[in-house]
Amino acid sequence: MHHNIILRQLALSEMKDIYEKWMKEDFPPDELKKWQMIQDLSRRGIYEGLSALDGDKIVGYAFFSIDATRRFYLLDYFAILKEFRGMGYGACMLKLIAERYKDADILLCEVENPFVESITTIKQQEQERLEFYLKNNWEDTEIDALMYGVEYRLLNAKLENDIKVANIQKAYESIYRTAIPKEDLEPNMMLRMHRV
Repeated sequence: MHHNIILRQLALSEMKDIYEKWMKEDFPPDELKKWQMIQDLSRRGIYEGLSALDGDKIVGYAFFSIDATRRFYLLDYFAILKEFRGMGYGACMLKLIAERYKDADILLCEVENPFVESITTIKQQEQERLEFYLKNNWEDTEIDALMYGVEYRLLNAKLENDIKVANIQKAYESIYRTAIPKEDLEPNMMLRMHRV
C-alpha cells in the first residue's frame, strides 16, 4: 500500500505530548527513558523526534539518539499508532527515515534479540520485529549488545557506504557515551558478535 506520508521534525513540547499520549503505552516501562532524560538530551542537541503525518493525522513517530559529532544516529523509539498498524505505514516511514538520514555515516537500531534464552520475553513478537526491519532494507550487523540487562541485535540502515563491524561498534558506543556518564555506562554495556 502506498502512503503519501511526510516526516516532520518535532519541537520538544510535541515530543512530550507523544511521550505522554502514546509512548507509555507502546513501550514497556523498562525500555522507556525517563522524560527528564529525553528533555536533557534534546536540549544538548543529541536527541530528536519526528512524526509521520498522513494529511493532518499523526500515524507514527520516531525518536533518535545522536552522538556528539552528529554523524552517528540510533533509532531509539519507533512506532506506528495502534489504529494505523498493519496498513504499510511502518515500511513507508522506515524508507523515509533512511532517505532523511542518508548523509549520516551510520544509522542503527536495536531490536530485542529473539534468539536469547529467556522466559520473560515474547519470542514471536521479537522475531516478527526483527524480520520487519530486515524486510525493509535494514541489515543485521552481526553484533549483539547487552545493555542494562537487555540483549539486542544491532541493525544498520543500508546507507550508501560499506560499513565495517569495528565502525559500527565505535558508532554505537559513541552514541551512548555522548548521553550517559562513563561510570554508569561501562558496567552496563557489552558488545559481541552473534552466537549462532
